[in-house]
Amino acid sequence: FSSESAKNLRHLVIVLRRFFPAQAQTEILAEVRPLLCPHSHLAYRGIGYLSLFLPISPECPHDWLAEIMALWETLRNTPFWDFCILSLLSRLAKDKPRAVDWTPYLSQIFSNILRIFDLPIGRGGLRSVYNVKAGVAVSILFMGDSRETSRVI
Repeated sequence: FSSESAKNLRHLVIVLRRFFPAQAQTEILAEVRPLLCPHSHLAYRGIGYLSLFLPISPECPHDWLAEIMALWETLRNTPFWDFCILSLLSRLAKDKPRAVDWTPYLSQIFSNILRIFDLPIGRGGLRSVYNVKAGVAVSILFMGDSRETSRVI
């Protein structure tokens, strides 16, 4: 594929995944889980596939969330991984409002966001390798009940 064809194919999947049936989520997870070994380079491909293909709708369960959050703890300082996870989390928060209890994950999410911003300590210069979109994508997580979020923080 040329880069333009790959870009068009990626956009097509993003537009069409909302039409995937609810059981497609189970099938996609079954196909991708073997790739999600944190000790293999294939984990990057697996998380990319999940971020791209996993349908998230009110009918779809979100039982995969704990597994993804545990994986996020194993691979740190990886911009691609962080962006894919934040993309999944923001879609879950947007497409299933109030369906997820974020309380157990807020500390981990905020810690990872702070790490993503890669703020310098002392007199060090800015040297972030992260795309600004990663920070913007997570803003949807905080659109729910702000009292509950601020209480946990």
